[in-house]
Amino acid sequence: MKKFLAAVLSLSLCGAMLTSCGGSGEGTDTGLTESQTSSATETTKTETEAETETETETETETETDTATETEAKTEGSAYASIDEFAKDSEIFSLPTETVSAADSLTYGFVKTLEGATEFYMDVESTDGSMAMIMALSGKDVYMKVAEASSDENLTIIIKDSVMYMMDDEAKSGYYFTADEETMSEYNVEELLGELDIDKEIEEAEDVKTCKVTIDGKEYTFETAETGGGFLFDNDKLYAIINPVSGNEFNALIIHDFSGSVPSDVFEVPSDYELVDLEAAMAEQAAQ
Repeated sequence: MKKFLAAVLSLSLCGAMLTSCGGSGEGTDTGLTESQTSSATETTKTETEAETETETETETETETDTATETEAKTEGSAYASIDEFAKDSEIFSLPTETVSAADSLTYGFVKTLEGATEFYMDVESTDGSMAMIMALSGKDVYMKVAEASSDENLTIIIKDSVMYMMDDEAKSGYYFTADEETMSEYNVEELLGELDIDKEIEEAEDVKTCKVTIDGKEYTFETAETGGGFLFDNDKLYAIINPVSGNEFNALIIHDFSGSVPSDVFEVPSDYELVDLEAAMAEQAAQ
C-alpha cells in the first residue's frame, strides 16, 4: 500500500514539478524510431559506388516511410478510448507546439494546490482495473482502493492516531494504534509544504502541447521532457500519463484532484464490525 501511494503521488505531483522531481534531460530517450536510427546509420559515406547507390535508395525509402508516419500522426491523432491513448508509446512524440510553463494548463492545475493544507484525489486506471480515493488532512488519512480483479475493496483510515483497516465488501476489519513512522509517511504538511509553486513555474522548462481526439472528443495533451503527460478536457485535468508504462498507476483518469477534503471523509462506518487488534492479541497471549 505504501508503495502504491508513493507511485501515485510521484506520477501526479512530481510529473508536474519538472525541476524538482524531473531530471536534467540527460540520458532521456531521444524518441527516434528504429527506422530513423537506421537511416542515420545508412547515410555514412561508403567507398564503393554500388554501396553508395544502395544506401541512397535505402535513404529514400526510409524518408518516405518517416514522412508517411509523421503524416499519419498529424492527421490521425485520434483514439477510440483513453486506455488506447495511454498505451500508445508514440504519444510523447506527437507533433506539438511549445508554450512557456507559466502559460500551460499543467501549471494552472498545479497551482490549485498552492497554499493548501489538505489533499484529495479520486482516480482510476485508464483500463478500469483499479480505482482509488485518497484524502490527507493534518494527521488524518483516508485511502480506499478497489481492484476489478478482486472482490476486496480495502479502506484505510487513520484518525486520532488510530489506524483502521476495513474490507468494505464484508463490512468488517480491525484497528490498532498507528506508530509515528506510519503517521509521518502520510504527513500532508511535508507533502504540500515543500511545494513552492511560483518558483517551480519560473524555473520550469517549456511545455509542449497538441490536440488529440479520444472517442470523438478533442483534448489538449501537454508534455515536458523531464515530466509526464497531462491530458486536459478544456482547462480541466482529465488524465495523467507516465512516459514509462508497465502498471496500473502509470495512467490515471482524474475524477477529482484538489486541496479541499470533504468534511465527512474520515468518519469510521458505524455499521462495520471492527476488532481491537491489540486487545485480541493480548487476550490470545494470555491464554
